[in-house]
Amino acid sequence: MRPIRVLLADDHDLFRAGLRVLLQDLGGFEVVAEVGDGREALRLVGEHRPDVVLMDLMMPGLLESRRLTRQTVCARPAC
Repeated sequence: MRPIRVLLADDHDLFRAGLRVLLQDLGGFEVVAEVGDGREALRLVGEHRPDVVLMDLMMPGLLESRRLTRQTVCARPAC
């Protein structure tokens, strides 16, 4: 079975690092990208096409973060 591809989006480096280590320790996950603002998250979702985005909705680029959430949900075939 292929790992679940995850994009981490949070403006706190230490928090992202902790999530990355946690996911690695759990197994079955592959962190495909990490980002600290909403605009960059939007770009990387298009580039990496992750299965899951773990995103802080209060990070810089909040408007882009909300847009990312809508686009990610609507990019799925069921949308």
